[in-house]
Amino acid sequence: MKKWRIRRNRDWVIAAFFLLLLSYLAASVYRQPVNRRLIEFSPVKMSIFNQPEHQGVYGLTLLLATVLYTLLWVWQRKAEGKNAWKLPVFLWALTGAAMMVLLLSYQMECRRIVNTPWDTNLVPRVSVTLWSEGEPAEREPYEAELNQEAQKELLVLCLDLQESSKEEQAERRGQMDDEWEADIRISYPEYKGHAYTLWFSMKDDIVRFHRGHSAEEDVYYDGTEIRDFFRAYRIL
Repeated sequence: MKKWRIRRNRDWVIAAFFLLLLSYLAASVYRQPVNRRLIEFSPVKMSIFNQPEHQGVYGLTLLLATVLYTLLWVWQRKAEGKNAWKLPVFLWALTGAAMMVLLLSYQMECRRIVNTPWDTNLVPRVSVTLWSEGEPAEREPYEAELNQEAQKELLVLCLDLQESSKEEQAERRGQMDDEWEADIRISYPEYKGHAYTLWFSMKDDIVRFHRGHSAEEDVYYDGTEIRDFFRAYRIL
């Protein structure tokens, strides 16, 4: 029985499209782990709630398709002779360039989303949810009432939060558990295909920005000014 081989150029093109489709389906399954990696290349106030997702899927698709196509090329004994490696080398160079373009596109889109408060005239909804005292299972949320002036003031305080050092981040992370006193949500309407939402939690004088999927991925700030704001408006 003769070994199955791809002989015509048209069949190689068909194989390439098939591998791209197969790679896209596989990349879609691993969308979340890829985006968790990509969040490291985004601005600090970008979170998983606003993160662009298509660049990560497209990049992983190209990478998987290139690996599979190279393996198929070698298996079909095309990789013989002094010119045999020209196509795989060209494909890997093209894939590397495409992934760099996708990464730059991802970073530019993240910056555009994060700059929504400064680059647009959109008015966000600012809300504060407080948690009742008691055992964790018995605590219930209720929303505090904020007038327009208070919403604007709180918005400025949240947007002006400055990132601290890694040592301070680790110290605040250790001081804050999941039983926070208040949630602050800032929600901008959709603009150019993306909405922008910031979610902060507060306990004592520590503010936690929900950036990733876990406490280790989140960002912690000094919340003294926000605590003073809550006291001034008798929220806490």
